[in-house]
Amino acid sequence: MPHIVCQRASCKPRSLDVESGDNIGPDRGLAAHSPDPERPSDGEKDAATATRNIHGGDDALDAQFGNTIDVDHEDADDGAGHAEPGNGHSANPNKFGGLLADNVEGDDDELRQPGSELGKCESLAEEMLITSDDTDRLPTIISRASTRLMEARGSAEVLEAKQAAEMALHYAKLTKAAYETHGDCLRIITRAEMRMADEIDKAQAAGTVGKRGRVPKNKVRAPDIYKDLGIPRQRVPEWRELREAGPKKIDSLIDSVVAEGRAPTKTDILKGIRAATTTASKARTRKTKAVAAVQSSLSEVVFEPDFQAEAQAEARDLEMDRDERIALSGAEALAAENEELKRTNALLTSRISELLGQINELKLNAHRWRERAKNAGWGKSDG
Repeated sequence: MPHIVCQRASCKPRSLDVESGDNIGPDRGLAAHSPDPERPSDGEKDAATATRNIHGGDDALDAQFGNTIDVDHEDADDGAGHAEPGNGHSANPNKFGGLLADNVEGDDDELRQPGSELGKCESLAEEMLITSDDTDRLPTIISRASTRLMEARGSAEVLEAKQAAEMALHYAKLTKAAYETHGDCLRIITRAEMRMADEIDKAQAAGTVGKRGRVPKNKVRAPDIYKDLGIPRQRVPEWRELREAGPKKIDSLIDSVVAEGRAPTKTDILKGIRAATTTASKARTRKTKAVAAVQSSLSEVVFEPDFQAEAQAEARDLEMDRDERIALSGAEALAAENEELKRTNALLTSRISELLGQINELKLNAHRWRERAKNAGWGKSDG
């Protein structure tokens, strides 16, 4: 008679009789079914069989029990979820949902609740099943997460795709997969977080989510907050940073880290984005100061109002064009443009100094000519 055995370390050694639905208590555990100490009992066989079904065949079980484990297929409908000793077959993840649940009759629904011991064992077994599969399973998990993200229609489905990609990334770390595989997982995760930023902004605009993820004051019916949605409040600004950077920038950062021979991480992406943002901000600040210095110097030379207004409008157009190029270019292009601006600024400063010197010289000449005219009597005749 087959039994379902709780494999959690925190659970007591208790098994559930499938046919009768009776509980076998701790005093009637696995040892109670083993009159012969050298031969494993039926409960030990069933425990080993359940563990083998989860782990996909374990040589350690053969070493522990030898070939004395027999799996009775007569009580099973189709034999799914059972494995012959030592055959190395892994459990089918598509059939896992009914592996333990289908073997429990309707009288045992209370034990199968999510908070019960059997429910905890089912969740643990599912986790073990996913993380103990072979490496050929990883591309399937990544492809499934990508498909879920593309087909997601709401924030809940986007979060599911994100969690699936995070699970695949964790599995890639455990199996020491290629760095490109880590990058594929990160691409799905970051795109899901960009989608979440859009979903949060839409919900905040509609009033269904608090503006800053907190409960607003003086509200009878307060909107949802981040805690209600299961979203960490400190991560939302990061998701918006990723959205502002865009997929192309993120992909280039991931590719650059992989080219260095390292596994890309979320920290690498955020550092790259913030470094580029800081560089662009400093370049804009220096450019603004340089333009202000040039315009203040030119204002001393150019006195015609119409020409001055036209020059200022042209300068604003140039600034807008440069801002657009800065937003689309990377750090290297910004550095090159910065050097070019420095050279241009130096030339303009030198030219402005020459022009100011010429103006002063012209003023001195005008003063001398006025003095000569006065000495020659031109001023008296005009008076």
